Amino acid sequence: MIRYLLVGNEVLSYNSEQGHQMWHDLVPAMRSIERSLKAQNIRQIKIGTPLAMDVLQSTFPPSRGTFRSDVIGSVIVPMLKFLDRTKSFFFIDAYPYFPWSQNPYNISLEFALFKGNYNLRDPGSGLVYTNLLDQMLDSHHPLEPQPDPESQYPPSSSLCLMKTKNQVQI
Repeated sequence: MIRYLLVGNEVLSYNSEQGHQMWHDLVPAMRSIERSLKAQNIRQIKIGTPLAMDVLQSTFPPSRGTFRSDVIGSVIVPMLKFLDRTKSFFFIDAYPYFPWSQNPYNISLEFALFKGNYNLRDPGSGLVYTNLLDQMLDSHHPLEPQPDPESQYPPSSSLCLMKTKNQVQI
């Protein structure tokens, strides 16, 4: 059974004139697909799009994660409203390898690989992170103040998690 239909792949990472046009076409395409499915009486399939971590302007500490200013108003807010209205998901491609490989001196390999006893405390939230993936996912905290903070936000490639307001379920 098909549960999710994802439109594009990391579209907001395309930084060209053509890419910017795709940014503005993304949410309308998602709406169009939803309408087409409804017209065929298909209502159980959730529509989304996988986004890369670069949709965030800042990710550290996680409690200060912010969306990029070039996409927040024109794409992210309309997309979150669509996802909220359709009870769909925010899909994020989170790969701990990339931040570790770009900064191996400040990010422990054990922290990136879920090994060791390394803990990182977020000074803003007080949360303690034992691995880089959890830290990366929590940097999307700007999602919480949106219309339905109980919505679920699974990453789309690294593993299938469903993140609710206060917990992560595998």
